[in-house]
Amino acid sequence: MLTIEHLQGHHFKSFKDYPELRLDEDNVPVLCRVCNLQVEDSSVKG
Repeated sequence: MLTIEHLQGHHFKSFKDYPELRLDEDNVPVLCRVCNLQVEDSSVKG
């Protein structure tokens, strides 16, 4: 069962590089933890 505890925000544009977009809803889709890890892993690998 997916609950709110399993959800994470994923920043399209890093809030380190774009601090003004940190809370921009268009920049932070909500993903489940597993999907977020997969997206982060694929972006690191290029």
